[in-house]
Amino acid sequence: MQINELNTQLMNLAINQAKFDKTGEFDKILQNLKEIKDESNSLDSAISNAAKEANSDAKLFATFDFMQAMNQLLYGNLDDNDRSKLLTKMEKIAKSV
Repeated sequence: MQINELNTQLMNLAINQAKFDKTGEFDKILQNLKEIKDESNSLDSAISNAAKEANSDAKLFATFDFMQAMNQLLYGNLDDNDRSKLLTKMEKIAKSV
């Protein structure tokens, strides 16, 4: 069960119990659960943004590697075996991007 689902269930229980509780304890619990849910949402958002940025950086580095391989093909003194390896590497990079 995910944290958000569990938190929602706990909030529902606290809401139901708060209706019958005169001490206000469940109101405090409910407030704490709302804060936890807000923090969880901001953490999920931060993780999502970091993942997007990492994917973007990976594509940037792959493009750099491809361009470096292009330079080696154009200006390097490669034998047929090295040229074949380089072309295979470039094909893998092109497919990943």
